[in-house]
Amino acid sequence: MDHSHLVVAPAPAGAVVRAPQRTRPQRPLPTDRIAFPQQPAVLQSLGRLSSPAKRPVDSTDLGGSLHMASGTAGLLPRFFVDAGWAEKAGKGRYIATDSLLEYVRHVGVEPEAETKAAAFLATAFQQSWYWQAVEHQLVVTGSMLMNDAIIILMKEAGATPAHRDQLENVFAWMEYVGLVVLEEDTLRLAYLSNGSLATGTTVNPASDVDLSAMLTPRTGTAVSESTTPHEFVVSFSVAVNLTADDLKGLSPEQVTAMSEAIGTLAAISARR
Repeated sequence: MDHSHLVVAPAPAGAVVRAPQRTRPQRPLPTDRIAFPQQPAVLQSLGRLSSPAKRPVDSTDLGGSLHMASGTAGLLPRFFVDAGWAEKAGKGRYIATDSLLEYVRHVGVEPEAETKAAAFLATAFQQSWYWQAVEHQLVVTGSMLMNDAIIILMKEAGATPAHRDQLENVFAWMEYVGLVVLEEDTLRLAYLSNGSLATGTTVNPASDVDLSAMLTPRTGTAVSESTTPHEFVVSFSVAVNLTADDLKGLSPEQVTAMSEAIGTLAAISARR
């Protein structure tokens, strides 16, 4: 039958024409229905509600504590699980991990030092698939184009270009915990110095990369508030210098092992 003469009738006046729903990615991504500056508040709320007792928290709990619709507040915990900051405790219920509790503890005592507290989230995040997907190129070259990073994460997440805003939120979280610096269309690796995660200082792939600042914990004698000296139980200093060519010769497994060691030392130092 020839349908060439058929005409599709326009929608009735006042009718709502809904855009086709985008498919859900195969792996969790941070929602774009909550502006990123508000997302850390959801994470903090989950940590406070769960508490060191590891009480299970659901979306109703989160929504109530944040004066937010429970359906909206419940859009982030699945991402928090894959990021290493929460664990599932039954259908729709989550408990805080130790790294999240440490972060919440520091934010609660020193709210103005939120950036410093966020470093406690970095070590767990380095074990996540989000970070491991882009880690090798970032460590080897020191930076990568945002579009290249988005394509890599898109493949890993089973996402589409329609999820770009959510993918960009992943990088916003990377910057929040101190692993990268976002500069317009570029993602730059943050440098570790003085035992803490420092955003704003980047690796220059054209020059030698001095890892001594990354791997040199404080040595000497600690003095308590009572001015009574206490010698450190462990005291060591390591100096490692790698050129850009050296980094390119590392396997992904070696890069991961080095990154994990750096993150562990940074977290230990940040507790002091």
